[in-house]
Amino acid sequence: MSAGRPRPGLKILKSRFVGAAFCALLIGLSVSCGKVSEEQRLIDRFESMADLAEDENLAKIMEFFSDGYEDFEGRDKPATEEMIRNYFATYRGIVLHVLGVRVADLQAEEASLEADVTFSSGAAQALRRLVRIAGEYYRIEIRWVKEGGAWMAAYAEWRPVGLDDLFPESRDKLQKILPIN
Repeated sequence: MSAGRPRPGLKILKSRFVGAAFCALLIGLSVSCGKVSEEQRLIDRFESMADLAEDENLAKIMEFFSDGYEDFEGRDKPATEEMIRNYFATYRGIVLHVLGVRVADLQAEEASLEADVTFSSGAAQALRRLVRIAGEYYRIEIRWVKEGGAWMAAYAEWRPVGLDDLFPESRDKLQKILPIN
């Protein structure tokens, strides 16, 4: 065998090594891609609450609240449930668009989340699109605690904000939903 020519066994070995490395990479990617970060879990949880609000599913919404929940006006969990029930009775066809969401102070058992949302009544949705009105904008801040492995809302406050006060990423998302100036 000449010195310049690789042995036939090396080609097979090299091919197997590349194949094994490729498989290991795919397995590693599938494992890392399959894991959802705690930050994403919080965002998903918040977005699920918004979806449930649009469905007016009060019972499921209340499952997201810690038993010790309190809001910025001192409402506990039962008082918050009554407030949401009254919203559902007052506003038919609620439409919530979750815009920008930011997670902060993420620790093992607690975290904070800030989100911009636009709130409107579904009955006027087509008209709002024609006249380019997106409804009212709110900034919601929630403190989450982990209970039994699930993130639960322990405290919340919200306030109306103007279009100029939205997070930049909220304005970008709003532009996709409803073109704004």
